[in-house]
Amino acid sequence: NQKGFTLIELITSIVILSILGAVIGMGFVSTINGYVLAKKNADNVQNAEIVLARLAKELNSTSSITMGNEKSLTFLSKSTNPVDQPVVLSLNNINKELLLNTDVLANQVAAFNLKYYNKYDDAGVDNYLPASTTLIKITLSLTGADNVSSTFEERVFLSSLMTGL
Repeated sequence: NQKGFTLIELITSIVILSILGAVIGMGFVSTINGYVLAKKNADNVQNAEIVLARLAKELNSTSSITMGNEKSLTFLSKSTNPVDQPVVLSLNNINKELLLNTDVLANQVAAFNLKYYNKYDDAGVDNYLPASTTLIKITLSLTGADNVSSTFEERVFLSSLMTGL
């Protein structure tokens, strides 16, 4: 009476364990890749929120807007030093950077657009009209990990221009 495993049983066990190990390993790799992608895109969202908050702050401290179209905005800011120096918000299409004068606000910008509104629910126009613009809608699209593009919008009420503060 012989006790033990045959060679076929050992080989079959090794093959089954190898297949299970490969499946579990691929699951771990997939989970880690998903985590890395989510982390990079979360960073992208956070960067967009920071950029939009900074732009809202800059536009709220505006003493006047000298020129604006759908891709750029030139204004005088009370927060710059020296005060009332022109500040230019624009998109550098070559480097895909959003610039505030020479400061890089965002990299990997897929799209940037400005719309000017008289009222919140009006149809926006592409050019700044001093007599009728009370809101500016900023639309920003950033390219994140795996070329995932995320679009963000912010509407800024030009309170300092409307109230004269």
